[in-house]
Amino acid sequence: MASYKKKPIMNDEDRQASEVIKEQRITSALDKVLKMFEEGKAPAATAQSIFASADTPCGRWSFLNQLIVGSNDTFDARTFKQWQAVNRTVRKGAKAFYVFAPNTKSFTETDTDGNEEKKSVVTGFRLMAVFAVQDTEGDPLPLPTLELKNLPFIERAQEWNIEVSAHGFKDLQRRLCGTPALGVHITKISSTGEAKEEIVLATPETSVFFHELAHAAQARLIERRINREQQLELHEVVAEFSAAVLSEMTGISTKMAGNSYKYIKRYADQAQLTLHKALNMVLGDVKGVLNLILGDQLEMKSC
Repeated sequence: MASYKKKPIMNDEDRQASEVIKEQRITSALDKVLKMFEEGKAPAATAQSIFASADTPCGRWSFLNQLIVGSNDTFDARTFKQWQAVNRTVRKGAKAFYVFAPNTKSFTETDTDGNEEKKSVVTGFRLMAVFAVQDTEGDPLPLPTLELKNLPFIERAQEWNIEVSAHGFKDLQRRLCGTPALGVHITKISSTGEAKEEIVLATPETSVFFHELAHAAQARLIERRINREQQLELHEVVAEFSAAVLSEMTGISTKMAGNSYKYIKRYADQAQLTLHKALNMVLGDVKGVLNLILGDQLEMKSC
């Protein structure tokens, strides 16, 4: 987890020097992420299941199985019986996909002192049918384990009067009228005309919070090239590219690079742009977003 230290009030000279340092750090992180994407070092598909809590079956599966789960556009998949165990049923007509389950053989081994110990070895693998959470119904799943106070830059959301909360995946789907999402930044207008912002998360994965916070920051940019209403796809590229850079800078979530690549490429394709052109088009807004989120927090240390 990263720790942050606010700087004391600075004079103009110190503030200018700090801005230079911040710009250098942002540029360095941008270049590193951009190079990784351009060279194809980020895999085209990384499992969304690594968003999931370790308390779910996916959280304990092999990385290969997590890749299979992610390629089937879900973050939580279980067998028919595993869904029954949490009082959920698979919808009629739902199609299963398959992951690899180990075949094991148990045996008893006796050591030199005559003590017996039960052991098991993997003798092979078999295909196991699983179903995505979107294809089930029943009791709501437990809320994800989410320590809001430990989220990096949570104080920026608080400064902007944004309420951050955790909801179950199904609850978030319901709020979004069925659209699958692991997080959302929304603005609601009350009956009195007052605007209230929220960030709702259905995962403890930090990069999802970074993505939604980037949306909030982009809405606050005084000057921006990408207009949400006219270029929705590039607006998503700004948010995910910013999240990838924040993850790189904090050292918190480098394993999410592949998923960021997949997400950005999908929206670049929708905008009928190459990945490289899309990334370069949004660089100005990404830098603006990062400047707003980072503020004066230059003493970032990862541990």
